[in-house]
Amino acid sequence: MKKTNPIIQQKTEELLVYLGKVIQDVINEFFPKAGFALFLFKFYEGGRTNYISNAERESMIKALKEIVEGLERDQDFPMGPPGPLH
Repeated sequence: MKKTNPIIQQKTEELLVYLGKVIQDVINEFFPKAGFALFLFKFYEGGRTNYISNAERESMIKALKEIVEGLERDQDFPMGPPGPLH
């Protein structure tokens, strides 16, 4: 695994904390008991995937396993067209 640049990692963490607060505020308006996880990764590159979640680790892992199973069976409901880098 490539070594992570500490400055980039710090900026990534700050961005995720900021976005996590924004997402949490919006979710609380519409679905107060909903969990979320936001992942940030580089397209077409291996290495670190950063995330932030409002769920406890065990709950998040369970939700991730469920979504992977659905994705592998093509049972997901995409929320719009793929982005420009897909």
